[in-house]
Amino acid sequence: HEVGHTLGLRHNFKASSIYPVTKINSPELKGKEAFAGSVMDYLPVNINMESGELQGDYAMIALGPYDMWAIEYGYTTGDDLKPILQRVAEPALRYGTDEDTGGPDPLSRRYDFGADPINYAKSQYKLAKYHRERIVDKFVKDGESWSKARRGYEITLSLQMRAVSMMSGWVGGAYVYRDKKGDKDGRAPIEVVPVELQREALDWVIAHTFPEDIYGLTPDMLARMTVDKWLDAGGFRDAMNDATWPIHDRILGLQSSVLTMLMNPTTLRRVYDNEFRVPSDKDAMTLAELLDK
Repeated sequence: HEVGHTLGLRHNFKASSIYPVTKINSPELKGKEAFAGSVMDYLPVNINMESGELQGDYAMIALGPYDMWAIEYGYTTGDDLKPILQRVAEPALRYGTDEDTGGPDPLSRRYDFGADPINYAKSQYKLAKYHRERIVDKFVKDGESWSKARRGYEITLSLQMRAVSMMSGWVGGAYVYRDKKGDKDGRAPIEVVPVELQREALDWVIAHTFPEDIYGLTPDMLARMTVDKWLDAGGFRDAMNDATWPIHDRILGLQSSVLTMLMNPTTLRRVYDNEFRVPSDKDAMTLAELLDK
């Protein structure tokens, strides 16, 4: 990744979306080729939680097709570069960089994974739930402080909320392409995300944010989620925290953040504008639907 920067490559945060998660975790791909289009993405570790028939490669095993293509263009000394550029519409060469991560394209995101991020989000929640259910009995060992239970739960909560945040961006989303007019197999630069994907994402976000039982908190676990009070370099922050975990502050704060993701003016504008980008005889996510939901 860093050598790629020295050679002139920018981040490519859309590179993780060239294969579905089930293919990444299959004999077809494992050990044979890179599971993303570029090493210039910020890629999470691939941990298979019932998303494919086997555990695929945990990380990139080679450079991706985008890397080879970009270097070929940048370091070719010939005069005619058009044949190289004509490959822009190939699915394995998709590209989105830092400026795109705040835009409407839900595939241009850091730390997402797969062409079907909803399945990755489901896998991440399963991973969080798996470890959460083992914090008291397995994660904290005999002789260790119960403060480890609090740290462990916070890690699972971070996994859960990262997945929720990732999927909230699909509501009102639109894929963005950089094809030029006349490119081979050229696409229009804007393509509204299919309505069924937006609805699935919205339903999943709601179901994994607002019901209280989705957080797996029990009186038994909460009785152990404390902190160590040591005024040293490693514990000063915890020394300033309350020994009792602030349940409602933390959970309501997360729910408030997710509600803001779904209801902020930018998301509402995108949903409303997309109604006019979709032909009138086609189904679309509407502003009224989002507000009612």
